[in-house]
Amino acid sequence: MSEQGERSALLTIALPSHPQSISAAREAIKPLLTDCRQPHVDAILLVTSELVTNAVRHARTPFRLEVHSWEHSLTVVVTDACPTEQPQLREPLSDPLALHGRGLFLVDRLSRDWGFTNQGSSKQVWAELDCR
Repeated sequence: MSEQGERSALLTIALPSHPQSISAAREAIKPLLTDCRQPHVDAILLVTSELVTNAVRHARTPFRLEVHSWEHSLTVVVTDACPTEQPQLREPLSDPLALHGRGLFLVDRLSRDWGFTNQGSSKQVWAELDCR
């Protein structure tokens, strides 16, 4: 996470590995975005959805969603219990009707920075996004 300075946790929520957790994560984060400009709100919600979707589809373990606030940005962090399933950025599939394969590509394009960290028995995937 590249931004320097103080950060504060705005949200920490534990969610099950279930497709309904994707919409639950978006709903949990929406109240935090009242000071963000609309284009940034849309990007933050989409990136959150993609990170949570990856945890549900690939890690298949309960996970934690955290949102941290910086001066002009937010960091969205998803921590799951599957350190061996590492995110891989791929070019989007050429098939416009493909149902998957674009998530981290979108995260990469919409975020200021993103990455992941293995922490022994868990993995954190994070994205920093502009808010103002």
